Amino acid sequence: MESLEPYTIPFEELEVVKRDIGSVGATASIHKALWKTRENIPVVLKIYNKGLSEKEVKILRKLDHTNIIKFHGIVNSGLSSGIVIEFAPGGDLFTHLASKREANERLSQTQFSKWCLDIAFAIQYLHKQHITHKDIKSLNVLICSKDNEDSLHYLKVCDFGISKETAITESVMSKVGGYSKPWAAPEVIKDPRIVSQMSDIYSLCIVFWELWTCQQPWLAEEPDYKLEERVLNGIFLNLPSDFPRVLKPNDDTMLAD
Repeated sequence: MESLEPYTIPFEELEVVKRDIGSVGATASIHKALWKTRENIPVVLKIYNKGLSEKEVKILRKLDHTNIIKFHGIVNSGLSSGIVIEFAPGGDLFTHLASKREANERLSQTQFSKWCLDIAFAIQYLHKQHITHKDIKSLNVLICSKDNEDSLHYLKVCDFGISKETAITESVMSKVGGYSKPWAAPEVIKDPRIVSQMSDIYSLCIVFWELWTCQQPWLAEEPDYKLEERVLNGIFLNLPSDFPRVLKPNDDTMLAD
């Protein structure tokens, strides 16, 4: 890997203003900071617990898309290391949908359609770059806004910690597995090392379901092995009767050009 020095941001240029605004399992902690030498713009500081993830940095450096979280650089003090990425003021999609659910509300048709496209465009872009995300879920989708934009805002995909770059579109095997059960495709549940663009699409469809229903996928399925058993046996989430026809499985228009 080429030198990361051009991407290094001195720790003293950052002022942490809110600690632990999120976490990535046991692998990293998430903090909000101000970039003092860049007019105090808010950023996110992701500190790795076991050293810099050069794989995630390598992937993020290559990405440039409206619906992908922006990479600013890395920090490395010798004692701790991490990455500096764009701050999303709206938080994650999972939490936003939970607030809708608690208020007994759903997204408007316009909001639903726009956000489906936002995430789909992000995944389409990643796949064209030969990158499989491997962990598409509402927790890894962030809500951003633009100056003078309407209230719909827009979404950005984040967290490329277990993503994989491949030269082919067919399924391959990764040395390291990992998945989030409610969003995992059957083939990934069978073998977490699977790297497949189609598995990303399966997970994307689960997020579409979340956007339409504002419900948590497989909420009532306990314990986890029961969830996995149902998916492996071909039992999937129930689609509401009003779910958009164009997004329903086995619809002739679903994959139309």
